[in-house]
Amino acid sequence: MAGRDIDVRVPANAQVHVRAAGSFVFVKSSTGPLSVETESGKLVSMTSGDKLRAQNPAGFAGFVMHNETGADITAQLTVGFGDYDKASVVGTVTTSVANTGAATADVTTVNAASVQLLPTNPDRREAIVSNTGTVLTLRLNVDAAAGAALGMPLLPLQTAVLSTQGAIHCYQPPGLVVNVALLEILN
Repeated sequence: MAGRDIDVRVPANAQVHVRAAGSFVFVKSSTGPLSVETESGKLVSMTSGDKLRAQNPAGFAGFVMHNETGADITAQLTVGFGDYDKASVVGTVTTSVANTGAATADVTTVNAASVQLLPTNPDRREAIVSNTGTVLTLRLNVDAAAGAALGMPLLPLQTAVLSTQGAIHCYQPPGLVVNVALLEILN
C-alpha cells in the first residue's frame, strides 16, 4: 500500500512530534542521521533508505523524530498503512568517458581470405565493427589471422564491440564482397 509524503525539519539537538498515522515510516531522504521513537519508547536510528514497521499491528497515531546532532536536519518521509518498499542506491558513481572516437573508412573484405581491419593501437579502448553485408557471416579474430573456422562469427548486419588494443582481423568466406564499418574509441 502507498503512504503519504511528509517533509520534516528537526532542529539541532531537538525532537519533533510527527502527527501521522500509519504502520510504517520510510526515510526517502535525510540530510543527516535521525532517530525515530517508536510507540514502545525505543529509539531507532534511521537515515536515507531505512524503513521502520510498527510493532503493533494496528499501527501508530504518530511518532517522535530525534536529532542528536549539532545541525538542523531535514528529511522526507513516507508514512502509511500496509507496506512500502522503494529500491534506492545511495552513493557516488564514478564514470570515465573516452576522450575521442576515430571513425575509419569502410574496409572491403577479400573472398576466402583474412584481412587486417585495424592495426594494434595502445590508445584504443574499444573497436566497434559492423558487418554491412546482408548475406555472408564473417569471422573476427584479435592479434592473429581469422579463418573459415577460426574467430568469432559476425552475422550479416550484426555489430560487435571489442575491448582490445590488439590488431583486428576479418575472414570472409567465398561469395559477395562485403564492406566492414569501423569505429575506434580512444583513451
